[in-house]
Amino acid sequence: MEKIRVFVDNVFSGLPKTKEVIDMKRDILSNMEEHYLELIKQGKDEDSAFGIVVSEFGSIEDIRRELNLDEILYNESNLPIDEDNPMISYFQRKFRNGIIAGVVCCIIGVFGTAVIYEIFYYNYLVEAMQIAWFSVFVCIGVILFIYWGMEKDRFEKSCGSLNGMEAFQEAPMKNKKMKGIINGILWQLTVLIYLLMGFFMGLWHPGWIIFIISAIISSVINAFL
Repeated sequence: MEKIRVFVDNVFSGLPKTKEVIDMKRDILSNMEEHYLELIKQGKDEDSAFGIVVSEFGSIEDIRRELNLDEILYNESNLPIDEDNPMISYFQRKFRNGIIAGVVCCIIGVFGTAVIYEIFYYNYLVEAMQIAWFSVFVCIGVILFIYWGMEKDRFEKSCGSLNGMEAFQEAPMKNKKMKGIINGILWQLTVLIYLLMGFFMGLWHPGWIIFIISAIISSVINAFL
């Protein structure tokens, strides 16, 4: 609830402290808090509920027009850039988790090839499995590094303006899409490796363990993104 108040305070920080502005600020805060509590009751976690409420906020331009404040120059750089800003802390947490997930994928790619070599007899198929495993997981890690590097650069450029909040507001949806892409690649690779082990090496029985490993990896990805 506190981060909603901070968000609303930031939005209204560049507007004059007239009675109309104060009344609208109070009404908007009340509506956002009420909507936030409804989302929590529906089972949303705090970050998701906050992101949804903020995304439905609208824009400062709408408020200015409704209050006839178009003649007042709104300084977009007045948004405080500090660690207590919920938007910044939210992004920093997601950025950190994204980088950690990328590192974990790279580590899995490197050590996974060694594990495959130790478990199975070496032949051309095992070599192909090693290459596929290493390439996919390292590529996922690199994609995460590039994606979050670009997001960090865009956020740093936009965090000082109201218009730039749109990037933050869209973050939960983008994260969900990224999870879907990565998990899709992971499970396709899992099924492929399992079938290769089964048909060409007869390892149907021990091979099913790969699904447990992939489930653990998927849980790590979902937790960090």
